[in-house]
Amino acid sequence: MRIKVFYIIDSLGGGGAERIAADLAKNIDRDRFTPVMCTTRKPGPYADELKSLGISANSLHRKGRYDLGGFFRLLKLLREEKPHVVHTHKVGSNTLGRLAAILTGVPVIVAHEHSRPERSFGQRVVDKVLSSATSYVITCDEAMRKALLKSERLKSDKVVVIHNGIEVGKYDISYERLATALNGLGLSPGPIVGCFARLEPQKDIGNLLRAVPYVLQKVPDTNFLIAGKGPQREEMERLAIEIGVAENVRFLGFRKDIPELLSGIDLLVLPSEWEGLPLVLLEAMAARKPIVSTNVGGISELVEDGVNGLLVPPRSPQELASAISDLLLNRESAERMGIAGREKVEKEFSMERMTRNIEELYVKAVNEKGIRL
Repeated sequence: MRIKVFYIIDSLGGGGAERIAADLAKNIDRDRFTPVMCTTRKPGPYADELKSLGISANSLHRKGRYDLGGFFRLLKLLREEKPHVVHTHKVGSNTLGRLAAILTGVPVIVAHEHSRPERSFGQRVVDKVLSSATSYVITCDEAMRKALLKSERLKSDKVVVIHNGIEVGKYDISYERLATALNGLGLSPGPIVGCFARLEPQKDIGNLLRAVPYVLQKVPDTNFLIAGKGPQREEMERLAIEIGVAENVRFLGFRKDIPELLSGIDLLVLPSEWEGLPLVLLEAMAARKPIVSTNVGGISELVEDGVNGLLVPPRSPQELASAISDLLLNRESAERMGIAGREKVEKEFSMERMTRNIEELYVKAVNEKGIRL
């Protein structure tokens, strides 16, 4: 008998946590585990990918935080599926999913923390209560683990670090696929800087836009590609016009061809105010691209300053611009950093390694509950 794992996440859109959840369901050993996916809101593009592989992908279509109908649909689904393990992802689903799992008597509950935004007093109280009934909490970096232990006073052996992983070979792109991705973007002959992230306050795209004029002073004709959707897109497009850099910046929206786009850029920038262990940085490393990132959250566990990228303080456009310019003007150093990044991701952050570590955690938790399969 296989262990049934029921995944709960807000959606399967284009974010890093969503990609991790979908990839985990895809790559888990189907001889030992049965994955079931459930999105609390809209399914998103990765849901169709899972369905094509024969993986059940359900959606609750909740309209908001207080949609009780969606919560009752989740309770019904859990009673029907009778999973051995519920594995929740992100803040909203960690709350909703764990509560539903407790009420339906699911024996093993695993919560996955992909980042640690500031939380209200009420949310912190709820987290502490739910964590007391949680078998294990997964964090994707050590900094997040330490913050969680401090804020929720959990037993240290119940909070485990399992680094995100990616399918490294997917980022070896042919010239034909690269040309297709860049065709029609209207780029100048200059270098290309990529920023692939949701357009929301956490990612601080405005920080990057304010850095663009300083970069153009040193490296004219630089192109900036911003791929991702989010609530701040119109605001960021207006800001690019106000700053006078709209001709150099392309807002691409959601793209499925991130491996191809990564292959075509000269470096990747992540200007976030806070992070966990961003998947896009692993993707850039797999594509052999140097990184310029703010030094927040667990990013220093991925990017070694001066080795596979450059780290700068958050909310510092001039320092961000200086790091970008340095790499664009020193191609030999940039190439060396890109190679070092690929070596690091192959050794420490593969999809296989992440999946096997999580599978072992499931088995350990099931055995601790004395479940007979």
